[in-house]
Parts: sequence; structure tokens; C-alpha cells
Amino acid sequence: MTEKQLNSPLLGHKEKNNFRLNNNVQRRVVYAIILCTLFTIIEIIVGIFSHSLALMSDASHLLSDLCCYFITLVSIYMAKQKATKTMSFGYHRAEVLGALLSILLIWIMTILLVYEAIQRIFKPISVDGISMFITAMFGTFTNIFITLVLSIHSHGVPLTNNSCSMDHNHETRHICKFTKNSQVSVSPYITKSTHFFDDDSNSNIDYNKQSISLQSAYTHVIGDILQNIGLMIAGLCIWFKPSWSIVDPLCTILFSFFVLATTLNILKDVATVLMEGTPVGIDCTSIQQDMLNLDTVYEVHDLHVWSLSVGVPALSCHLVVIKEGSARETLRYATELCQKKYGIYHTTIQIDYSANKVACDTLHHKKCFVGYNSLVFSRNENTQNNIAE
Repeated sequence: MTEKQLNSPLLGHKEKNNFRLNNNVQRRVVYAIILCTLFTIIEIIVGIFSHSLALMSDASHLLSDLCCYFITLVSIYMAKQKATKTMSFGYHRAEVLGALLSILLIWIMTILLVYEAIQRIFKPISVDGISMFITAMFGTFTNIFITLVLSIHSHGVPLTNNSCSMDHNHETRHICKFTKNSQVSVSPYITKSTHFFDDDSNSNIDYNKQSISLQSAYTHVIGDILQNIGLMIAGLCIWFKPSWSIVDPLCTILFSFFVLATTLNILKDVATVLMEGTPVGIDCTSIQQDMLNLDTVYEVHDLHVWSLSVGVPALSCHLVVIKEGSARETLRYATELCQKKYGIYHTTIQIDYSANKVACDTLHHKKCFVGYNSLVFSRNENTQNNIAE
């Protein structure tokens, strides 16, 4: 492998595509904020004059959607900011902290609305069913339009796509092959190669990652549509049977539980990021086995995969190489493996030259080593496992 090839960038034109994608997402979210704000104001006004607690409950859910949209805008803006000396990872987790705050506000509003609904069950208040029905119907059409604005047309492929292409140049001796477990191995006699995987094999990885916040907002709007359909049903009941005003607080309680349920997945994602958990969909064992299948790697240890933010994974590990002369090309291929196959673009890979003298011999690393003891592989162990299979 030549110096020029080793020093060439791995991402190329995809960075420009990501920038255009961010602008497109930002523009869509701004449109959604405008529509959602207008309808929230209308729903609050009508809810006050019609004495409909269900409408007020739905308006509070729309406020949570607005928080989600603003969090998306902030995350896109902050992601464009460069890291500083005091914020060396950048501002990726601003989105996570904002999501945690919005969940807290949603829970507080929901608890207050449930308390008020229980009070109205015992002390019913007359509700204007016509206004409630018309407003809910208008909200349904508004949210359908928002779904069209936020709609995501994905033509991508899974992150674990294993496409591989050979360079047809006669000077290239790069051999890429797959085992029955879809593991990747590279021949030890590499001389010239530009890419470990074909650039087009996972060309949509960045797009899928960058649209995660948009998908979250899209899910919220789908929930709003379901809520508005429920409000339409309640409004019709009260319209034709004014004595059924108890339907209003019952819908409030039902929708409140639905709102709380929609926050659980977000809360789980926030906890995973803050606790430095392994991102969903990434298998540490698979990564270690793929790295070990590089013929220049003897052992893989001290592997950590975490998230800087939801959809922004990072990785660090130690690779023990068989020969010191192969360290640079091993680092190159291990980095491309993480980027092209697993979609992990923030990687820190340390090369060790001796399995007997581990460079991470500290109390902190030993603690991590014990925790990941079952995930440490050496070439001999991997060979024995393959023979056993």
C-alpha cells in the first residue's frame, strides 16, 4: 500500500452529502414547527372556551412535539459546531440533555392533567362537543400534512451490509472474502488497495444515521393522529349525547397513558447514552471477530463501543499485531471496517506489539478487562472455535 493511499480520506464526498441532508432536515423541521405552533394555539383557545380537557391534553402533547422539533433543530445546529478545548467531543449530547428535559416536562404536565381529569369524573363539567369534534378533525388533517413534510424516503441498506468489491487493477492483490458467519478477512500480502469495501456498498449509512431525530419526530406525529381520531370519537359522543361529558376526562386519562408510553423508548435511549452503553444494533463480539480475521491481528482487547449521542457511535480498542511492520496498514483496514461495515466513524484504535506486555496495564483498564473478559479474543482461541464448529 502506498503512502498516498494510506493518507487519503475515508469519507470523501459523503461529508458534503451529510451537510446537504442536515439542511434539508432542518428546513422540514422548521415547516413542522410553524404548523404545529399554529394548531397548538388554536387548540388551546378552543379547549378553554369549550371546556374540553381532552383538547387541552392533546395540546400538551403538541407542546411536547414542539420540544422534540426544537431539540432536533438544536442538535443539527450543535452538530455543526467544532469541538473546543473544554468540549473535546463537541456538542452531540446537547440533544440528549434536551430530550431528558422534555421528557421531564411531559411527565409533569401529564400528571397534572390526570389529576384534573379525576376531579372532573366526580364533578362533571359540560363540554361543547361540536367545537371539540371540529377542532380534532382539523388537527387530524394538520398532523397528516406534517407527516408529509417529515416523511422520510429511505432507499438505504442495513448497516450490516456486507458488500465487498475487488479492485480490478492488476497491481492490486487485495483479497476480501467472507466466511459462513459473514466475517471479513484480508490477505496478509496486501500491496495496493484503495478501499476495504466498495464506496457504494453502504452509501446510505450516513443518511440513516442523520435522520434519526427526524424519525423520532415522525413517530410523535403519528401518535398525534391517533389521539385526534380518539378526540373526534369523544366529540361525536358528546355532540349527540351531551350527558356523556364523562367521555372527555376518560379520553384525557387514556391519552395520558399513551403519551407516557411514547416517552419510554426515548428515555431508554437517553439512559443508554448517558450510561455509555453499547448502541442498539451493534454487536461487540462481531466487531472483535471481524478485526481478528485481519491476518495481521493476533489479539483484540479492551474494546468499548458507546454513543456520543443517539445515532452517533464511537469505538476504542487495542489490537495486538503479529508483526510491527504491519501496524499502519492494520490500523487503516480496522478503521475502514468500523466505518464501512458498522457505520462507526469516531474510532480510536491503539496498536500493541506484544501480547505479553499489554499497554493498558492500569487499575482502570483491568476493571474494564474483567467486565469484558468474555469478549477478549486471541487468534489461537478463534482458530480453535472455528475448528470446533
